Amino acid sequence: MTLRIILLFALFFPKVFYAQTVITSEMISIDFDRALHFVLSNTVEYVSTGSKYIEAEIIPESPNIVRVIAMEENFTAATNLTIISKSGEIYTYGIFYKAKINDPSVFYPDSATEAKKATVQVNTQNVAHIIFPGKIIYFREGNDQAFSAEKTSAGNIIKIAPLKELSSEDYSNLFCVDEKGICYNVAVVVDYALSYVYNLSDESESVAKVNMNEETVETICKKAIEAKRNIINKGFKKNKFEFSLNNLFIRNELFYFVFEIKNSSNINLDIDFIKCFLIDQKELRDAVQQETVINNKYEYNLKTQIKANEDHKFVLVFDKFTIPDRKVFKIEIYERGGGRHINFKIKNRVIISAINI
Repeated sequence: MTLRIILLFALFFPKVFYAQTVITSEMISIDFDRALHFVLSNTVEYVSTGSKYIEAEIIPESPNIVRVIAMEENFTAATNLTIISKSGEIYTYGIFYKAKINDPSVFYPDSATEAKKATVQVNTQNVAHIIFPGKIIYFREGNDQAFSAEKTSAGNIIKIAPLKELSSEDYSNLFCVDEKGICYNVAVVVDYALSYVYNLSDESESVAKVNMNEETVETICKKAIEAKRNIINKGFKKNKFEFSLNNLFIRNELFYFVFEIKNSSNINLDIDFIKCFLIDQKELRDAVQQETVINNKYEYNLKTQIKANEDHKFVLVFDKFTIPDRKVFKIEIYERGGGRHINFKIKNRVIISAINI
């Protein structure tokens, strides 16, 4: 009898009955060391979080992306995240706290296209530079207590620098978007490498591989930096600032360039980045100069700030090379937020006079 009444009611009042669809939630972990990003194929219209444990924001530079960060460490109760696109799609997630480096940090609710992946190594003594194919319009590091991410004046280079004494337990991620909308998901780990320059502009492996004993390289660098100076008058000196090449050694097919920076001014020098490349010896006015960039394999004792009235030595290690005729090896230092961009040139006769160490 009850069933018959319900059927008759539904017959005369059909609009009262409708199907209810429950949208299931995927469970996703978050922690203080990772920023999560959700990349949609369409513009995001609306985003909401279930509690104060997390914060979600639509990225102004790329409005099809939502950034989510943890606002409280080790929160125990799971919360939720809801995203609605401009075309009406609804995506919902359960968010819980779990500190684990291997968990994903970039998600694609409606697209099979994934971000390009890379891994960079950084440590207390060395900063990393990542070269992207195009200009970066948005970037965000996950762990901003241990690492800083900064776009250089070149526009397509991101510098990763330590903010404290790092340990092997420190880690982070870096998410970037370039002007073409291509996304990059970079894992940042504490480790040592022969190179801290990562070129993502080609199809080669983007993780610098250590091809010789790391301890040996560091030992040679220490010996080189303590050696008596044997190169004189190779450098730049202006406005109470001096940048010079003190020594050049060779061992196991590697060059060890020992540089010294003397800041005799009362103003700290903040280094943005150092660029090394081959260029024509004679720079003609209005002529287009073709540069061949030479990336160093290892950095030793390189600091991001040279304090006022401080002298500082560091070593750059390169694969062995020679300089073609009518070319020179040029080194440039760019100051962050300042105009003290300095450079000097090294000729082939200096290169071929490298001393064994």
